[in-house]
Amino acid sequence: MDSVLSVKAPDGTLPPEDIHASFIALLGSMLGLFITGVGMVWYWRDLHSTGSVACQGIGSLILALAVSTHVGHLAKRIGNLGVALTMLGLYLWAASYLPFLFDRRRYGISFWQHYFYFCWGVALALFALTSFIVLFRKEAREERDEEDPKTAIHISFGALLYAAGGWLIFAIGYFAMAENPNGTRMGWILQTIGPALIAIAVTLHLDHAAKHLGYSGVIFGIVSGFIWALSSLPFAINPELLTNATWGLALSNGLFSLPYFLAAITLGSIALKKRALEAQGAVDVEFQGL
Repeated sequence: MDSVLSVKAPDGTLPPEDIHASFIALLGSMLGLFITGVGMVWYWRDLHSTGSVACQGIGSLILALAVSTHVGHLAKRIGNLGVALTMLGLYLWAASYLPFLFDRRRYGISFWQHYFYFCWGVALALFALTSFIVLFRKEAREERDEEDPKTAIHISFGALLYAAGGWLIFAIGYFAMAENPNGTRMGWILQTIGPALIAIAVTLHLDHAAKHLGYSGVIFGIVSGFIWALSSLPFAINPELLTNATWGLALSNGLFSLPYFLAAITLGSIALKKRALEAQGAVDVEFQGL
């Protein structure tokens, strides 16, 4: 916690070239996350709504498409393989909702329940693999003493290890759900530990991340990770709580939706900052002509 408390709010003088993502990528990501969050809350309030499934599917697809517009910049840092795995994970996440858009009743069919959680598990595993790839690339670059700022990987080894381990444990938790959609205590424990490790990774990356996201954005990122963890903790204590009419969906969908909204707010604020800088004539040259 000392590292969290010691971070100073940025002075607002962030050079425009340090906001590498385009306004469209930021805006699309914000909308994708927000719409997905709305769908999760909608599902909590109306279990039989087709609109809730549509929001989650469309929102995740918009997010994947928005990130796709940022591929060129990402490849310079994490490599083409890392980009490909990340994109595949995002589109698998979107595809997990596809069968239910055509028939809402499939949520009650065992095969499609397995399909849904398996897609999520594979997507999270791909994010973990990408994190390990970035870790190896960072190590290789430091061994070669590369100092090109356009390809620099600023996140520390420790943060990358926490992130990679968190995504992997999170994925295993979802694979456990694919095996037993009602959830086992061990599966829920893994889904608690995984996001907590990701939140720790964000905390370790505070000094650099605050420059880009702002102090509030970093705090939102940390809080989001721990909310992910907290939303699964009650089920780790009592797996049967998932079927509780009052608390089951309130925790699994209501509380779990909060990180989506927090991330959307953060990206929205960065998008506004990007647009303001562009209006002043300071456009990131990496995105001119795209």
